[in-house]
Amino acid sequence: MTSFSHFRVRMVHEFYLGIQIMSILAILFFIDNLAIPKTNMLTNINIFLALYVFYIVMKLIFFVQKFYFQNIKEELHPSLFLGFLDGIFLTQYVYIMMDHLPIISHLFYFYIVFQIMLFHDSSFALFSTFATLCYTFIIVLENPKLLLSYDYMIHIFLFYLLGYILASVFHEMSQLQNQMAYMYNELEEKNLQLSEMANRDYLTNMYNHKCFYAHFNNIVESSHIQ
Repeated sequence: MTSFSHFRVRMVHEFYLGIQIMSILAILFFIDNLAIPKTNMLTNINIFLALYVFYIVMKLIFFVQKFYFQNIKEELHPSLFLGFLDGIFLTQYVYIMMDHLPIISHLFYFYIVFQIMLFHDSSFALFSTFATLCYTFIIVLENPKLLLSYDYMIHIFLFYLLGYILASVFHEMSQLQNQMAYMYNELEEKNLQLSEMANRDYLTNMYNHKCFYAHFNNIVESSHIQ
């Protein structure tokens, strides 16, 4: 059960980091191929890009070190601070790209999905609310009148709906995984008890002939190896 949980967390981290690396390539394409009229804006984009690249590289180094060099087998607990920091970088990223690519705001849905996949034990409202605050901040900067639009209201509703559905699904999966782990441990314990009963005499509680010859064969085989 632990190895399955470890594999799941590793795959989520790998996919999430892959998307963040692709976002860096997307903003580089944006700088090279789209006309940016304001010089100050270009300077701000370059500063943001430098900080974002540094942040992703640090996350990548930490991930590779933990999962591949230190070979950690237990589940790696995600950092809530990094989860919020991802949202802050995403907010700045969406704000830069939104004028040229309005659909980029849908990245907040991916943010909610991945954060709930990582923090499946936390309340779904945590990251839905944070995504709502980040999206609202962008709307205020762009045009505060849009706060009363149906499009804004639908986005907020879907943020919470998506968070609730995903949190419910992962909660059920977590409960099922815990039950399977409990049953697996019980099965191992029962097998050990059965093995002990098969190797001992019922009346004297001493090891029987089968256990003696099995142990003797192991000694003979180990002596041949040496």
